[in-house]
Amino acid sequence: MKFIKKNLRIIIIISFCSLCIFMIIKNWNDNKKLEKNHKFTIGTINEIRGAKGGPIAVFTYNVNGKLYTGDLIIGDQSGRVKENQRVYLKYCTEEPDLTETILYPPVTDSIKYVPANGWDKLPVNDTIK
Repeated sequence: MKFIKKNLRIIIIISFCSLCIFMIIKNWNDNKKLEKNHKFTIGTINEIRGAKGGPIAVFTYNVNGKLYTGDLIIGDQSGRVKENQRVYLKYCTEEPDLTETILYPPVTDSIKYVPANGWDKLPVNDTIK
């Protein structure tokens, strides 16, 4: 007990640093997975909430018939992001809940159909049906 009391500050610092290192490694691994195995789909922004770090857009999307939910801190993009807006998403084929939101280019109204397992490339024109 004396050891813990005497070294509490060091234990807290080591724990905090370990947590930071873990988060950095996890983020790096997630980015690597997403770049290696990804497809594109469309998500719909359902709600915009205020939060301490800035507004958060909550969106849903389908991959192979399963509904997923994600969120995005929109910060300075808050004026450009609206509820019911459709946005492109890059998702990991191994872990479909791992996504990257693509706000530009905007999704055009002419895109009515999204393949169940997404597109291999981001659709950039109005010819996709």
